Amino acid sequence: MTRLRQRSVLRLLYASTLGFGALVGLAFPPFAALLLDTERALEPSFFALCLAAGLLVGWANCRLFGRVIARELGCVVRRMRALHEEVLRSPELTDGDLIAPLPVTSHDVIGEIAGAFNTLAQGVIDRLQRALRDARESEARFRLLTENVGDVVCLHEPNDPLAYVSPSCAALLGYAPETLLHTDPLSWLHPDDAVRLRQGALREVLAGTRDTLTYRARHKDGRDVWLETRVRAVRDETGRTVQLISSSRDISERVAAQAALERSTLYDALTGLPNRVLFHDRLAGAIEREKRRPDNGFAVLSLDFDRFKAVNDAFGHGVGDALLGAIAERLRRCVRPSDTVARLGGDEFTLLLTDLADAGEALRAAERVLRAFQTPLTVRGHTLKISASIGVTVSATGYDHPEEVLRDADIAMYQAKTQGRAGYRLFSPTMRDRVLERLALEHDLRATLAYGALEVVYQPIIAVQRGVTVGVEALVRWPHPLRGPVSPAVFVPLAEEAGLIPELDRFVLRRACAQISQLRARYPMAPPITLSVNLSSHSFAQPGFAASDLKLEITERTLMDQTETVAQVLSQLRDLGVGLHLDDFGTGYSSLSYLQHLPVSTLKIDRSFVERMTESAESAELVRTVVAMAKTLELEVVAEGIETPEQLRALQELGCDYAQGHLLSKPLPLAGLEQLLRAPLATTR
Repeated sequence: MTRLRQRSVLRLLYASTLGFGALVGLAFPPFAALLLDTERALEPSFFALCLAAGLLVGWANCRLFGRVIARELGCVVRRMRALHEEVLRSPELTDGDLIAPLPVTSHDVIGEIAGAFNTLAQGVIDRLQRALRDARESEARFRLLTENVGDVVCLHEPNDPLAYVSPSCAALLGYAPETLLHTDPLSWLHPDDAVRLRQGALREVLAGTRDTLTYRARHKDGRDVWLETRVRAVRDETGRTVQLISSSRDISERVAAQAALERSTLYDALTGLPNRVLFHDRLAGAIEREKRRPDNGFAVLSLDFDRFKAVNDAFGHGVGDALLGAIAERLRRCVRPSDTVARLGGDEFTLLLTDLADAGEALRAAERVLRAFQTPLTVRGHTLKISASIGVTVSATGYDHPEEVLRDADIAMYQAKTQGRAGYRLFSPTMRDRVLERLALEHDLRATLAYGALEVVYQPIIAVQRGVTVGVEALVRWPHPLRGPVSPAVFVPLAEEAGLIPELDRFVLRRACAQISQLRARYPMAPPITLSVNLSSHSFAQPGFAASDLKLEITERTLMDQTETVAQVLSQLRDLGVGLHLDDFGTGYSSLSYLQHLPVSTLKIDRSFVERMTESAESAELVRTVVAMAKTLELEVVAEGIETPEQLRALQELGCDYAQGHLLSKPLPLAGLEQLLRAPLATTR
């Protein structure tokens, strides 16, 4: 046993002796005189003798000591002092070596005290040696564990420097353990996280309400390492924290994976902008802030980019995706860093502007966006000119949920689209009323189609030179039971927007073919008439009707939407004998090249040109040119919208084949058409 450890053991024994000696002094005042001898009390060997005597008294159940007190107290004291002098002459005992036994030179009370002391000392030494052996084994196990795990283990007292750091910190943070010893545990953390832990988290650990911390530590090379640290507080018998033991592991990969997952959940992968989920979250926060502070207004701008689909179709999805990225970057430059630019899907972008004083700021932002896109974008070698339709709504309208804000911004955006490209509209409640009205009308139209409650009327087509009816055009009408007649100018665009045009086409074609067939059967001797039906590119033929008597009217836009597909179907229809009329000629692409490749038999001049032909020399020349071109291509011509006799005479002079309009006949219900067919029969009888 080393000198240092011997002295430590002696100090422990000395401290124990103080307490035990105090108890002996309280029970036996004569002994207290010995213990309170100031000069001797400072000598460990004398205290050891006093302790042994006290133990002997307890061991002999006070009988022996009672005799000593009664008869030989003075002798005992003298012999004790003599024994003490002998102890002082022993260099081993004088130096505090408790292993060296006291000499037992007599068999009297003093000898018994010396023997008792030796027995006591040997027991204490045995226990101390076992405790030291256990401590060394525990320390060995602790070091074996901490030095062979990847986690960094640290020990320190609360608010004190590190007392122990495991070697694994070299691999985890690049520092040798001795470098971090005696340093502040928070000194090698990221400054922001150090402040956060110092202000709250560490207090929770000391209070026992938290045992796990997550933070960034600075690696020796300067990078940040995310650590997850489990902390256990060691407390004394009073509950006070005397030691903190922590184990830290690297969770950088887990944090990075969580960040990537969060980014994919909250951000658009193509543009890097916030997506619908994150935009909703930020918009909800803006709504709550505005409720607490009404002067903290916000606005949402809903943007739809015109002609994006055309670009995507013409140049492919690669160019389309690059265009979306360029749009996102340009939008970022139009707003402040505190504002949010988001992509909700497709070419639909939204802006969230916060801290606005009034609606004027939002409108000025919309104007900035429109000006920004006046300059073409260069994408993968293509110079692309696009524009935006913008709907604006502001917090002054009063909102509780993000969905309401986006709904109104979209309503305003669609209003802007109807007014033309490159414009914006500020939302007003009347817009919402119109949308609700439109939705109700769409619902009624779907129900009407399902029940077949629409009506088909027929407008006669007249041979201009002969003045006789040679055919009819089937037109659809909607007699609404509550609203009255709904104009085709209202419900046909509604059907297009709602995707109901194919169903509407099929209804008109089937109903018209069935009714004309019935009239043919009823009046077999009536002059034959043809049936013209307007169709989109989704429907081209209907069985059960003589093909040669059917004329399908198709717009130029329909032909250009799917040229190859449409051409193939039209060729099959022509082979069946179906006539194909190109409707509204001159209002669409008006390309002569496709007239040579598509099986068109008739051109229909749009009413807008016919109406102005007697007032405008340009319109008259355009009609003349169309008629002349048709003759050259061996095509027939139908002029629609004849309202005045002057228009009819002009068409006769130009050699136009057929005409229709209110001057000649308004659209007739089925009964009126039946009467028209019976008239020639009545004159022949």
